[in-house]
Amino acid sequence: MLVVWLLIFPWSGEGDAVTHYLHARAALANPAYAMSAFDRPVHKLLLFLPAQGGLICARIWMALVSTICIWQTVRLAEDLGLRNSLLAAPLLLFQPYTFALASDTMTELPMALLIVIAIRLWLHNRLVLSCVVMSFSPAARPEGAFLIPLWGILMLLRRDFGTFTRRLLRSTTLAIGMLCWWLLGIIFTRDPLFLIHAWFWPANSAETAGHGELLHYVHNWREYCGPILIYPFYIGFACAVLATVFPFVASSRRRFASAPSCLPSVALPIAVWLIVFTLHSFLWWRGMFGSLGLLRWIVPTAPLTAIFCLCGLNLIADLLRLVRIAAPIRATLAILTIALAATNAILFSASGPYRYHGFAIRRCVAYILDNHLLESAPALLLGDAIAYAELPGPQKLDTASNAWDRKSQLAIVRRMPPGSIALWDDQQAQMWHCITIEDLQSQGFRILYDDRSLAPSFPCQFDFRPLRYWPLRYAVLRKDRQVP
Repeated sequence: MLVVWLLIFPWSGEGDAVTHYLHARAALANPAYAMSAFDRPVHKLLLFLPAQGGLICARIWMALVSTICIWQTVRLAEDLGLRNSLLAAPLLLFQPYTFALASDTMTELPMALLIVIAIRLWLHNRLVLSCVVMSFSPAARPEGAFLIPLWGILMLLRRDFGTFTRRLLRSTTLAIGMLCWWLLGIIFTRDPLFLIHAWFWPANSAETAGHGELLHYVHNWREYCGPILIYPFYIGFACAVLATVFPFVASSRRRFASAPSCLPSVALPIAVWLIVFTLHSFLWWRGMFGSLGLLRWIVPTAPLTAIFCLCGLNLIADLLRLVRIAAPIRATLAILTIALAATNAILFSASGPYRYHGFAIRRCVAYILDNHLLESAPALLLGDAIAYAELPGPQKLDTASNAWDRKSQLAIVRRMPPGSIALWDDQQAQMWHCITIEDLQSQGFRILYDDRSLAPSFPCQFDFRPLRYWPLRYAVLRKDRQVP
């Protein structure tokens, strides 16, 4: 299903997906592209070989990684003693943001896989190996730096795992991943402080990236979880917390664990989920480290969200059984729930302008190539990373850089020599670089090709609003004169 979806939408347009792909493709020739705080070496290690075969190859590979994550989530449900553990698969896949990223070249699903593996190793008392796996989490996504202390505290609390000194020594394995990242960075960049120099997210980013309310993720959780899965999640999460705080709640009904002794294992998924959720809520509230309040940043905990949804569905099934609802009806309700969740996830993933950027960019690139515009162009300005991947490369002409603020971007445009070519749009380029197609025209650019289309916006939250369309405008421009 994921492969079919990526063939329908070869360019997802999701966040930094294409940039991750381009950097992974370039990492084979220049490993420094895999070392930065943006790129994350664990993600690039997974991606750089498939990326040499092109974007479709890379996305098929990432779909396989997501499938492994789904399988491990099912195994985690089994480890926790949950009934109907196979349902964890669709409950994970059909979370809207998870489905949107499951076949994409983003970092969220690889991080989710690493978290699930680390939790499962811990539940099987492979504590040192679990710490080693978790030590690489900061090299997969930034949330890992905040999860490592949890593993360290849990290791020190395990009195059945040797003396305190031995546990303290074993907890040092949590530094292995960062040490490897640092050593590889020195080898490939020859800069002992490269991690500091490569860190481009300022501690205070409220002015450039914005900030919002503390409960931003709470208020928008319905969109993240979807209108179908949100209620099983609420029920399952509440009962999982009760099962941890009051063990008799689970031991009396055996809903969450195969035996009371397994109850502490429920606390670890809860703790991980809460750390990631609280972290992003706080960073967006305070406007720190480039936090944009994006809901997709919660996807690393999607397997745990699926576990809580499964807990909720099992409890609902218990209640239906108590009121003597027949088994065929219960099965039909479960199938209907999954089907509606799948429908919502598919509509969500096909909705809005970002899925349709690639088609417009492909038409603009075709115009550029058909008219041989690059042969005499001294510079090229591209507003969307998809265009870099669509153009046959590497390009020999100088590519003008982009800036995040309007003043700097206008200065870049002003310095470009006459004859330069730009491919700009009123979506990604305008949002990220703060200038419009009209701004380019005021700087001496003339429109050569104007592509206008409509992108559908489906009622994916089942709110019964009418089908809407987002207008998209992409333009190819050439600089005819220098503006003082």
